[in-house]
Amino acid sequence: MTRTNRRANTAIEVALTLPLFLVLLAGVLEWGLVLPRQSVVEHCARDAARAGALTESSDDPTGAAAARARQRLAEAGFDVDAATVTAVVMSSAVGDLVSVEISLPYPPLLGLVPTGATLEGTGRMRLEDQ
Repeated sequence: MTRTNRRANTAIEVALTLPLFLVLLAGVLEWGLVLPRQSVVEHCARDAARAGALTESSDDPTGAAAARARQRLAEAGFDVDAATVTAVVMSSAVGDLVSVEISLPYPPLLGLVPTGATLEGTGRMRLEDQ
C-alpha cells in the first residue's frame, strides 16, 4: 500500500466513525444534564411533602406544601410558572398523608431526549399532630 492509500483509508474511517462518536457524546451530555435535574425535582417534592406534614391540620397543609414546592423549585433555578404542583391530603387506614406531585416540562438542550419529556417528582409524608 502506498502512503496516499493509507491516508485515504484513514480519512474514510474517520468520516464513518466521527458522526457516531459525536451522537454518543451528545447523548451522554444530555442525560448528564437531565438526571441531576430530575433528582432535584424529586427532592423538592419530598421537602414540600415534609413541610405540609408538619403544618397543623387546622391550617392548610396542602397550601403550605404547594408553596414550599414552588419556593424550592425557584431556589433551584426552575421556571415555577411552567411547573404543575399538586398537593392533596390522602386518607389511609393508618392516617392522613400529604402527597405532593411536581411535573415540569424539560426543554432538551440538544434534542436527543424525546420530545415532550417531563421531570416528575412525588413525595408523601404522614401528617403529624402537633
